[in-house]
Amino acid sequence: GLIQPKQAGEVEAFLRERGWLRESESVVGVAKAGEGNMNLTMRVEVKPNGGDGRTLVVKQSRPWVEKYPSIAAPAERVRFEHGFYRRASEIGAVSTLMPDLVAADLESNTLVLEDLGEASDFTTMYEGGSIRDDEVAALAGWSAELHAATRGEADPAMANRAMRRLNHAHIFDLPLSGKLELPLDEFEPGLAEAAAALQNDEKYVAAVRGWGERYLTGGSCLLHGDFYPGSWLRTAEGTRVIDPEFCFYGDPAFDVAVALAHLVLAGEPWETAERWLEAYREAGGQPLSEDALAGYAGTEVMRRVIGVAQLPVPTPTGGQRAAWLAVSREAVTYGELERLWD
Repeated sequence: GLIQPKQAGEVEAFLRERGWLRESESVVGVAKAGEGNMNLTMRVEVKPNGGDGRTLVVKQSRPWVEKYPSIAAPAERVRFEHGFYRRASEIGAVSTLMPDLVAADLESNTLVLEDLGEASDFTTMYEGGSIRDDEVAALAGWSAELHAATRGEADPAMANRAMRRLNHAHIFDLPLSGKLELPLDEFEPGLAEAAAALQNDEKYVAAVRGWGERYLTGGSCLLHGDFYPGSWLRTAEGTRVIDPEFCFYGDPAFDVAVALAHLVLAGEPWETAERWLEAYREAGGQPLSEDALAGYAGTEVMRRVIGVAQLPVPTPTGGQRAAWLAVSREAVTYGELERLWD
């Protein structure tokens, strides 16, 4: 069944029915865990009759996007996340930087994960924050280890096709379709005109569609699938990675390019991207074609500017969003990653 997060008694009954509470324990608090978009994610405080309590992170996928309930989403997506955690547990360098999987009930599309304690995601980067060199090394290295360890597997049980189709629509299709009817000029004066120019650029649109077809085709490495600052955490124990519900076997350039695109959107210099790529190579990542990096990264920049999945970017002045569309066009059209920093 679906969890009712505002009713602690119902949350307790849900957990007890699945054997996830000890006999003496009861739920004493339920709170939102993080700012995730896709799923219901709760921090559940549990205490026995006397003594110290514990906390559980309970995550359930429902037939909609949690942040945008009007958008339907595959209810079974947590099952693929479960598969990711199970595979990651076999790769030490990957599992070390992720919460442990505590329990799962796939009939109700629910996972229980280790609580990482006080943590904040990296979305502060968009608001003037920055990313340290050690964090770049940890995150780039994590993806390189994941890709290297799973290269050649192409597990059909992890195709995650329904989620890929949803993601494909919102990355490669809808932002350029003119159908979204977003208040673009409220985001930035003149942005609607800049978006229309890009939507009418046949060469650009064809290139984006081509990368979208490659995304749907799949590939030979297990990917996180949504490797951006909202999926990266700063904890007391260091950098961690969460939320792999978009995972699938695909082109490793996609994961890397998405991360690089968000360096652009966070105002990080080109040198940060160079350090990221160097750390990826040093951790065993395979060589990645520049045109794939430019194509995927440029598309990700575009969809974050004129698509539904808006970022917590302050309302810019001086036409920053239109400028991001311009560099997206350059990078995708010419297949040159560094043009995103022009």
